[in-house]
Amino acid sequence: MNSLRYYSHGKFRDGIPEPRKPVNFTKFPAIEKETADWVLAQADDGELVHDCDLKEKALEFAAREKVELKASKGWISRMKKKEGISLRVVTHASQKTEFSEADLVSAID
Repeated sequence: MNSLRYYSHGKFRDGIPEPRKPVNFTKFPAIEKETADWVLAQADDGELVHDCDLKEKALEFAAREKVELKASKGWISRMKKKEGISLRVVTHASQKTEFSEADLVSAID
């Protein structure tokens, strides 16, 4: 048996070092949650939401809570990732509610 051990991030482990776990710390969890809820409500109403709208709403919630928030692009990106929000461009196919048999056949070909 090989006696070689690695010391990595405060833990000993035989073989390869144990990878670090990501830190999921947030300064403003209430604002992130409220912003995410607002985005979902807009999506339920069929409204399009852009990052600039998301930033505006987050700043509005932060002002109401009397906290200083910059709502940078990085903050918005991380918040969307944590909350599982994906803002995509709507295509013609996704706008269609009913498909004919010809539509389905042409999509396969």
